[in-house]
Amino acid sequence: MDYPRAEIYLDRLEYNSRKVVTLCGSRGIDVAAVTKGFCAYPQIAEAILRGA
Repeated sequence: MDYPRAEIYLDRLEYNSRKVVTLCGSRGIDVAAVTKGFCAYPQIAEAILRGA
């Protein structure tokens, strides 16, 4: 495969989402996520939501 590609680890995405939401929430900041770059791929959105 000689074209650019992104490898997405859903477990890491969920973990990072949880950390960001926790850190921001402790400071009164609401978090919003955008999956536009990945065409709203359902598995990515679900991993982010699980971390929220």
